[in-house]
Amino acid sequence: KEAHAHLVGFHQDLGKPLFPRDDKTLAKGKFPEEKGARPCHHCGLPKHWDNKCRYTRKGAKKVKANFANPSNNYLEAMSAYKEVY
Repeated sequence: KEAHAHLVGFHQDLGKPLFPRDDKTLAKGKFPEEKGARPCHHCGLPKHWDNKCRYTRKGAKKVKANFANPSNNYLEAMSAYKEVY
């Protein structure tokens, strides 16, 4: 058997970033990569958190859903990411 290690907050349902890397926005304090967390899921940069990305609101406008039921694994990944932040 092979062991796999994932970054804190990683889940395969996040997919690839929808936007180009935002190299101008840097986190104050520790970066996600310094805390072992996944990079920003909007642009893929490991130097800032999701909520600090300039594409945060733009990504939200593209999503329309009447009901979303994320898996328990996805919810655990998001919870772990928020704890590291």
